[in-house]
Amino acid sequence: MKSLPINNLPMKNSTCHGSTGCSACPSLASRPEDGPLSTVDLAQAAALLGAHPETVRMKAKAGMLPGCKVGKRWKFSIVALQRYLAGEWVPRVVQGDQQEEVKKCRSINERPVQTGNTSCTPLAAERRYREALAQVTKSKRRNSTTG
Repeated sequence: MKSLPINNLPMKNSTCHGSTGCSACPSLASRPEDGPLSTVDLAQAAALLGAHPETVRMKAKAGMLPGCKVGKRWKFSIVALQRYLAGEWVPRVVQGDQQEEVKKCRSINERPVQTGNTSCTPLAAERRYREALAQVTKSKRRNSTTG
Protein backbone atom coordinates (compact mmCIF):
# COMPACT_ATOMS: atom_id res chain seq x y z
CA MET A 1 0.00 0.00 0.00
CA LYS A 2 1.40 3.40 -0.99
CA SER A 3 1.48 6.17 1.62
CA LEU A 4 -0.14 9.45 0.67
CA PRO A 5 0.83 12.93 1.83
CA ILE A 6 -1.50 14.59 4.31
CA ASN A 7 -2.93 17.75 2.82
CA ASN A 8 -0.01 18.38 0.46
CA LEU A 9 2.62 17.83 3.19
CA PRO A 10 5.16 15.15 2.20
CA MET A 11 5.63 12.14 4.47
CA LYS A 12 8.98 10.41 4.89
CA ASN A 13 7.70 7.50 7.00
CA SER A 14 6.40 5.00 4.42
CA THR A 15 4.76 2.73 7.03
CA CYS A 16 2.49 5.51 8.24
CA HIS A 17 -0.75 6.00 6.37
CA GLY A 18 -1.24 9.53 7.71
CA SER A 19 -4.25 9.12 9.95
CA THR A 20 -4.00 11.40 12.97
CA GLY A 21 -6.16 9.07 15.04
CA CYS A 22 -4.22 5.88 14.34
CA SER A 23 -2.43 4.50 17.41
CA ALA A 24 0.12 2.60 15.28
CA CYS A 25 1.33 5.78 13.56
CA PRO A 26 3.50 8.33 15.33
CA SER A 27 1.75 11.60 15.92
CA LEU A 28 2.40 14.28 13.34
CA ALA A 29 3.89 16.57 15.97
CA SER A 30 6.48 14.01 17.05
CA ARG A 31 7.85 13.19 13.59
CA PRO A 32 11.54 14.12 13.37
CA GLU A 33 11.24 15.85 9.98
CA ASP A 34 8.63 18.29 11.33
CA GLY A 35 10.57 19.28 14.42
CA PRO A 36 9.21 21.44 17.21
CA LEU A 37 9.10 24.66 15.16
CA SER A 38 8.01 23.51 11.71
CA THR A 39 5.96 26.20 10.03
CA VAL A 40 4.00 26.68 6.85
CA ASP A 41 3.11 29.77 4.90
CA LEU A 42 -0.37 31.11 4.18
CA ALA A 43 -1.05 28.99 1.09
CA GLN A 44 0.08 25.77 2.81
CA ALA A 45 -1.97 26.59 5.92
CA ALA A 46 -5.02 27.19 3.73
CA ALA A 47 -4.45 23.83 2.04
CA LEU A 48 -4.06 22.12 5.42
CA LEU A 49 -7.28 23.68 6.72
CA GLY A 50 -9.16 23.29 3.45
CA ALA A 51 -10.03 26.99 3.28
CA HIS A 52 -9.32 29.92 1.01
CA PRO A 53 -6.04 31.74 1.78
CA GLU A 54 -7.84 35.07 2.25
CA THR A 55 -10.17 33.48 4.83
CA VAL A 56 -7.18 32.04 6.69
CA ARG A 57 -5.42 35.43 6.59
CA MET A 58 -8.45 37.30 7.95
CA LYS A 59 -9.01 34.76 10.74
CA ALA A 60 -5.33 34.86 11.71
CA LYS A 61 -5.36 38.66 11.72
CA ALA A 62 -8.43 38.65 13.98
CA GLY A 63 -6.74 36.16 16.34
CA MET A 64 -9.18 33.36 15.55
CA LEU A 65 -6.44 31.15 14.07
CA PRO A 66 -2.96 30.43 15.47
CA GLY A 67 -0.45 32.29 13.35
CA CYS A 68 1.82 35.30 13.28
CA LYS A 69 3.05 37.74 10.71
CA VAL A 70 6.81 37.71 10.21
CA GLY A 71 7.76 40.69 8.10
CA LYS A 72 5.23 40.77 5.30
CA ARG A 73 4.31 37.08 5.39
CA TRP A 74 2.11 34.96 7.62
CA LYS A 75 3.62 31.90 9.31
CA PHE A 76 1.65 29.10 10.92
CA SER A 77 2.82 26.27 13.16
CA ILE A 78 1.69 22.89 11.87
CA VAL A 79 1.18 21.63 15.41
CA ALA A 80 -0.94 24.66 16.33
CA LEU A 81 -3.06 24.25 13.20
CA GLN A 82 -3.60 20.57 14.01
CA ARG A 83 -4.67 21.53 17.53
CA TYR A 84 -7.02 24.10 16.01
CA LEU A 85 -8.57 21.42 13.80
CA ALA A 86 -8.93 19.11 16.79
CA GLY A 87 -10.70 21.85 18.74
CA GLU A 88 -7.95 22.11 21.36
CA TRP A 89 -6.77 25.63 20.47
CA VAL A 90 -8.02 28.60 22.48
CA PRO A 91 -7.85 32.06 20.85
CA ARG A 92 -5.31 34.41 22.37
CA VAL A 93 -6.38 37.23 24.63
CA VAL A 94 -4.78 40.56 23.84
CA GLN A 95 -3.39 42.25 26.92
CA GLY A 96 -5.43 45.43 26.42
CA ASP A 97 -8.74 43.58 26.00
CA GLN A 98 -10.99 43.57 29.02
CA GLN A 99 -14.43 42.22 29.58
CA GLU A 100 -16.98 44.96 29.14
CA GLU A 101 -18.72 46.05 32.29
CA VAL A 102 -22.46 45.76 32.49
CA LYS A 103 -23.73 49.31 32.76
CA LYS A 104 -26.92 50.14 34.57
CA CYS A 105 -29.81 51.39 32.49
CA ARG A 106 -30.24 55.09 32.79
CA SER A 107 -33.68 56.23 33.77
CA ILE A 108 -35.59 58.01 31.04
CA ASN A 109 -37.22 60.18 33.69
CA GLU A 110 -33.97 61.88 34.60
CA ARG A 111 -33.06 65.08 32.84
CA PRO A 112 -29.87 64.74 30.83
CA VAL A 113 -26.85 66.50 32.18
CA GLN A 114 -26.16 69.68 30.24
CA THR A 115 -22.82 69.81 28.53
CA GLY A 116 -21.18 72.82 27.02
CA ASN A 117 -22.15 76.45 27.41
CA THR A 118 -25.75 76.93 26.45
CA SER A 119 -28.06 79.70 27.47
CA CYS A 120 -31.27 78.28 26.04
CA THR A 121 -33.55 75.45 27.03
CA PRO A 122 -33.57 72.20 25.07
CA LEU A 123 -36.89 73.15 23.44
CA ALA A 124 -35.57 76.51 22.32
CA ALA A 125 -32.41 74.88 21.01
CA GLU A 126 -34.49 72.39 19.01
CA ARG A 127 -36.63 75.23 17.58
CA ARG A 128 -33.52 77.15 16.52
CA TYR A 129 -32.10 74.02 14.96
CA ARG A 130 -35.25 73.40 12.91
CA GLU A 131 -35.33 77.03 11.80
CA ALA A 132 -31.73 76.79 10.64
CA LEU A 133 -32.50 73.66 8.62
CA ALA A 134 -35.74 74.97 7.10
CA GLN A 135 -35.75 75.68 3.39
CA VAL A 136 -35.33 79.27 2.44
CA THR A 137 -38.00 80.21 -0.12
CA LYS A 138 -38.36 83.50 -1.86
CA SER A 139 -41.75 85.17 -2.01
CA LYS A 140 -43.42 84.95 -5.39
CA ARG A 141 -43.84 88.04 -7.50
CA ARG A 142 -47.38 89.25 -7.59
CA ASN A 143 -47.89 91.70 -10.42
CA SER A 144 -45.33 91.24 -13.05
CA THR A 145 -45.78 92.10 -16.66
CA THR A 146 -43.93 90.69 -19.53
CA GLY A 147 -43.63 92.86 -22.27
